[in-house]
Amino acid sequence: MPTEAQGPKEEPDRKKRAQGAVHPDLPLGAARAGIRARRVLLGFAMTLAALLYVDRVCISQSQHLISADLGLSKPQMGLAFTVFGIAYGLFEIPGGWLADRFGPRRTLTGGVCWWSFFTVASGWARGLASLVGYRFLFGLGQACCFPNLTRAFSSWFQGQDRTRAQSLTWLAARWGGAFTPLLVVFVLEFVTWRQSFYLFGAIGFVWALLFWRWFRDQPERACEKGGIVKAGRPWRWSGARYIRHRQAPKTPLDDATQRRLASHTPSQDQAAASAAQPRPAEPARTHVQVPWGRFLANRSVWLLCLQYACLSYGFWFYLTWLPTYIREEFGLEQADRYVAALLAAPPLFLAGIGCVSAGWLTPRLIRRFGDARRVRRGLGVLGHAVACTMLLVSIRLENPILSMIAMGFSCFGNDLAMPGSWAGCMDLGGRFSGTLSGTMNMWGCIGGLLAPWTIPYILAAAGGRWHVVILVIAGWYAVGALCWLGIDPVTPVAVPEEMSKERDEFPIPRVTPAEA
Repeated sequence: MPTEAQGPKEEPDRKKRAQGAVHPDLPLGAARAGIRARRVLLGFAMTLAALLYVDRVCISQSQHLISADLGLSKPQMGLAFTVFGIAYGLFEIPGGWLADRFGPRRTLTGGVCWWSFFTVASGWARGLASLVGYRFLFGLGQACCFPNLTRAFSSWFQGQDRTRAQSLTWLAARWGGAFTPLLVVFVLEFVTWRQSFYLFGAIGFVWALLFWRWFRDQPERACEKGGIVKAGRPWRWSGARYIRHRQAPKTPLDDATQRRLASHTPSQDQAAASAAQPRPAEPARTHVQVPWGRFLANRSVWLLCLQYACLSYGFWFYLTWLPTYIREEFGLEQADRYVAALLAAPPLFLAGIGCVSAGWLTPRLIRRFGDARRVRRGLGVLGHAVACTMLLVSIRLENPILSMIAMGFSCFGNDLAMPGSWAGCMDLGGRFSGTLSGTMNMWGCIGGLLAPWTIPYILAAAGGRWHVVILVIAGWYAVGALCWLGIDPVTPVAVPEEMSKERDEFPIPRVTPAEA
């Protein structure tokens, strides 16, 4: 039994070991380091997702200034929104393929620098042609973001942690878009709309530099400074801890530590068998042909892509035409710009809560019912149904605040189905999750680019009645709910030998608070 004098001394040692300052070779410190590294990666992903939506949404909030300065009509501004969606959709599959082929580190860093440059360049536009060209090139860069993040999560996270990571990333994206109207209105108090693009674009270069210095494609090659281990140091996964092969601790251990270490140390037979096995090749440099035939012949892949197009059609209304809808539907003038910005916040704000709710509910429902397929399918149907129903409610409410709150719950339903869609790409795609997620996101862009392009024409055909536009969007959500009834979001499409090898070779542990 430890004495009272020993207790205070053991507590600082335990904390230091947890921080990696004492006994760095211990499994406890390694597991803690793995947790810290995944949190840093998640922080990078959430920051990038928020920045992506800030750069994307800022043009919709300042479109009235751009239209007045460049002399553009609504259909012409719709064209500028649409070409972004075309470029975003065209480069989704190449962006995912680049992630699978060259790794997220190089692809994502280059993509962020690319779109940040053309965010700045958007402020140089002198007419419709230059604005359309800059927004097209801007979309090419942004297309690589989410497929590359999905590829990174596929290597760094396991099981339901991937769904949680996706949900938190989409939370950051939605909240970035939710607060962008207020941010843009505030920035425009001090600078012109052109200078605001310069400011937002510069932030991306800073993110790219920090990410390049820290991130590595394979978790086991992340530098010690970044939170795991030095490159080239062999690790293996045993039970719930990292164990370093044939490495004795550098300092004497107390009895409790020796017992814990012994309980997680592989036997001599296991160590000998592991030592006899050849070191596997680096997955990111191993080229395996994408099984396009299996993807194209799979019903779940087609329906997953179609439902994502339905989600995106409705969601791109919020990204492009929502500020105009608020001003015209509720009769707000330029003097009410802060009121309009506040009314634009609930949809994307509640959308972020929908993402987190899906990430929180999914693993608990799976543990409760033991069927991941039915849980994901049920949340997908529920999300689309809520999005459709609450849109119909919003047009029946005359109060602007209540109407926008109802529209916010429609966005909540939209994003309730979102993390399950991306988690389905990881489970169905395996090693090719980047390619499959890029394919799904490309379909999303098809739905997304149709929204900003068709809405001005629907509005003109309806005599300026925005209610007709909302009814069309609700119909897209109804189709998405029907798609989810036929989706199997957990059964892999690729054959076992085509599935991701790096998760077996270099797995990342899930350590519960009790274990840590």
